[in-house]
Amino acid sequence: MQHDLLMDAAHMVFAVNCQVQGDSLHCGALYLEPLVPFKSIRLAYETASVTVELPDELVNQAEPFRSWAIELPLANV
Repeated sequence: MQHDLLMDAAHMVFAVNCQVQGDSLHCGALYLEPLVPFKSIRLAYETASVTVELPDELVNQAEPFRSWAIELPLANV
């Protein structure tokens, strides 16, 4: 399933050009504000929703994080 935009507005997480591939979410671009306190993040837009697990190094990071072409594992919820 292809998604142009997924976001968690509460924690300022934006994922662009996303596609669920097996047990992961491939994001064409990902932006995280600093100090995101949770490992599991629910990304949604309109009727689409997916929960992903952030790598440990991205939880509570001190600086904003930007990445091109990143894969995040889907959370077991």
